[in-house]
Amino acid sequence: MLIGNITLSLSENCEILLTSANNNISLIPGIFIFDVFNSYRYSGSVMHGGVNLIDIISNIKKFRVNGNRIGIAAYVLGDVLCIPSNPLDLFDLGNEIYSQILDFLPYESRIDILNSVIRREMIKITEIDTIIKDFDSSQEKREFTFWTCKNFGVMGLFSEIYEVLDSGKPDRRDLLASLIIRKKTGANLADIAVLRDYYRHRLDLDRLMYLYKKSTMDSGKDRDLIRKIENLKRRERKDFDFISLNLTKPYSEGILKDEFIELLARELNLMGITFNSGLYSKRPSEIPVSDLYKFIIGTGFITEKTVTIVDLSLNPGILPEVSEYIRRMKSVQAMACLYLCKDDKFPESAIHLFDSIVDI
Repeated sequence: MLIGNITLSLSENCEILLTSANNNISLIPGIFIFDVFNSYRYSGSVMHGGVNLIDIISNIKKFRVNGNRIGIAAYVLGDVLCIPSNPLDLFDLGNEIYSQILDFLPYESRIDILNSVIRREMIKITEIDTIIKDFDSSQEKREFTFWTCKNFGVMGLFSEIYEVLDSGKPDRRDLLASLIIRKKTGANLADIAVLRDYYRHRLDLDRLMYLYKKSTMDSGKDRDLIRKIENLKRRERKDFDFISLNLTKPYSEGILKDEFIELLARELNLMGITFNSGLYSKRPSEIPVSDLYKFIIGTGFITEKTVTIVDLSLNPGILPEVSEYIRRMKSVQAMACLYLCKDDKFPESAIHLFDSIVDI
């Protein structure tokens, strides 16, 4: 089956609605990474930043190595977020969402969140002085405050911190220090640092493994990459006390999960999107589909994706709601968005929401 030859260009922050009478609309841009073993062939181009996203999918299909398709997809897809027509396909339906949270976070994001915990717990007066100075010189003060709160793990204090910074009061330093100190948890930073460093190692190793698999597919074994992988594995055995890591990992990963939940809820609420953190204790099938979209989209922004392809062919009625979620999140972070919807189902009232509508 040859999917139609489409040519689309996703600029930095555009919103494109692609509609079709084709029942297999979800296959048109080739985004179904969960079906990489199928026989479909894709043609045409969906361009973003000089890269053809359809070629990315074709590459994923080539990396059928040891069944590690999701791990490979994470590297090939990079900053592209794909949401299938049934968002439940992204979850293990037998377990509560809380236990699956880390599956949605690449190592880079886990490292960033753990670093924010360390910064918060170890913040110095000199850093507070720098925050005040940079705020005063910033042209986009609310956006600066947003990213500062994220970097120091205090997103829940955004409103209070912005109010203090914007007040211009002479005692801003003391007021800001008091706010952030109140947020400290007394977390064991040594255990957190061990987990962070382990994630850094895994990130380096997985990158090398991806390059090795790619080189093997393209031109045979790369001896230099093999040596680098073996050296990294030797350093791992030398540098990591895996007994201690395994003992402290549940504690540190629990902190990571809790920090992520709060970060996600605060970011969504800050953008005017209501979200109930208590839903995480439930299984995915017990949660309204709109809340699943909130979770996935919010995670996409936290992990700093720059392209979203969302297939709404099974849930066309939620198109305006989902596009509004994304549009609100885009107020602090640019993202190109491609929405897929059956042309005989999407609400006519949604036409005015998009930069362009393409019918194929």
